Parts: sequence; structure tokens; C-alpha cells
Amino acid sequence: FLALDEMLCVTEANPMACAHLHAPAGALIGQPLADSHPDIAKSLLHSHLLRAARAGEAATFDAPSLGYPGNWLRCQTFPYGRGAACLFTNVTDEMETRSQLRAKAALSDAMTAHGRVGQARLSPRGTFSLIGPVLAEMAGFDRDSLLGVRLTDILPLNRRVEAGGEIEAVLSGQ
Repeated sequence: FLALDEMLCVTEANPMACAHLHAPAGALIGQPLADSHPDIAKSLLHSHLLRAARAGEAATFDAPSLGYPGNWLRCQTFPYGRGAACLFTNVTDEMETRSQLRAKAALSDAMTAHGRVGQARLSPRGTFSLIGPVLAEMAGFDRDSLLGVRLTDILPLNRRVEAGGEIEAVLSGQ
């Protein structure tokens, strides 16, 4: 729980909010929320707290944790006194489960469309970090022998340059 006045200065912070913001309550109380973490001023949380404080608007949303990269929080913002407040719930496990369910659904769709489908996970360097048994069999290799190997290294020579460019495009967000 985190409460703020109309200027978004912290008025109350429970131990969990303090832990998330990496600061004791004494260092937070009376200070602008944006001073506790540089990225808060540009965050969805800040926008919703402003709306709650100025327009009386409540909201619930999921957002990446600013204090713990890789974690997700469900934030409930609402008017509180003359300002706003927020309740945080860690939903990292729920988000991971959703991601796994989406991956399974995509695999099922691919199998329906194409029949037999191989599956692997590539590292940011384009090397196998996980390889499914179907793909290993299709490629003609033992699964363990492919871990750490670049995908392009198992392709025919005439396809390696093109495939390397395609993998780089995917890994760079294109």
C-alpha cells in the first residue's frame, strides 16, 4: 500500500511498498514519489496516480515492476484522502503462466496447420538453449549435442547467410 497527497508526495507506505521502492518509510514520507525511483515519472503507474488524485479516477492494470526487473505487478490506483493510493500485487507467476499458455496454443495451431512441428528456444546469440525432441530428430542430431550450437550451423551452407539475417531481424525486434 502506498498513499500520496495531491502533489504525489508519499504520505503512507507499508513495509512491502518500502521494500519494492528500496527505501525505508522515513526516506519516502514527505518526498515526491518520482524522487524514489527515476523511471516512475514516465510510468503508467504515475499517470494513473495523477488521474486518481486529480480526477478521482480508479484503475487496475498490470505493469512491469520498476523495482524488480522481470517481475510484474497488478496495480490498483484510487482516490485516497486529498490524493491517491495504490495497492500492489505481485502477478509474475500469473504472467508467466499466461505466456506459457500462449506458447502452447501457438504450438498447437502450428501443428494443426503443418502436422509435425519441431520446437526450440534460441538465446540472444542465436544458439540453442532448449531443443525439443521432434526438432532434434528432424535435424538428425542428439538433443544434448545441439545445446549451445548456433541454429545457422546446422543448416545447409547455401541457407546459412539468409537464415542468419532472418534470425538477427527477429532477435532485434523486427
